[in-house]
Amino acid sequence: MYLVLLKLNQSKKDYELIKNNILFENEHYFVLNKPYNLAVQSGTKTGKNIFDILKNYLETEYPTPHLVHRLDAETTGILIISKTHKSAKFFSEAFKNQTINKSYLALVDGVLENKNGTLKNELSYIENNKEKVHLSITNYRVISETKELSLLLLNPETGRKHQLRRQLSFIKHPILGEKKYTNKGLNKSKELHLMLHAYKVEFLINSKKTVHQAEPSLYFQSFCKEKKLIYELNNL
Repeated sequence: MYLVLLKLNQSKKDYELIKNNILFENEHYFVLNKPYNLAVQSGTKTGKNIFDILKNYLETEYPTPHLVHRLDAETTGILIISKTHKSAKFFSEAFKNQTINKSYLALVDGVLENKNGTLKNELSYIENNKEKVHLSITNYRVISETKELSLLLLNPETGRKHQLRRQLSFIKHPILGEKKYTNKGLNKSKELHLMLHAYKVEFLINSKKTVHQAEPSLYFQSFCKEKKLIYELNNL
């Protein structure tokens, strides 16, 4: 009875939202341009989420989706979902071993003095009721700026939880729309969506380079245009 109710709770509209944002699909995996404010999986503070919608929709084509990495609900962009155990193992190991190159776009408060560089931080996390510290590394480059804002290209070398959000807030250039890791006075644009977009992944399959790329949301694009922040995805 519970399973039937769960399946009925997944609406056709939710399922089609995901289907319409699939950028690439083969028999092993598919790539989704994840919409804003949609959780990847269920949690204490999440409602609808991609995993449950794909798995439990009555007419689903994806009864056994495998999550191989995560994006925050507020982050948009590239999300890889495996369709087979073999594919899930490949991607899980690739993310763990950092053999997948990830690129993000982020709109941040302020103007950075150094237009490119590397952020290195020892970030603490609570794991199994114990505090653990992990080195977090992100390479960045300013690709456009105004007197008040900067558009950054981010290439994380590590994959810690909320890594980009925490590192940029730490250097007092929080991502616009950041609500968790900055104070009210520092980020004056908290009413915005979180302006963080996972725009590209690159990896090797059988020694062949594979690249997947996702356009930022219309919301992100319109904001950049309004603020005269210029970028060309194919030239980054």
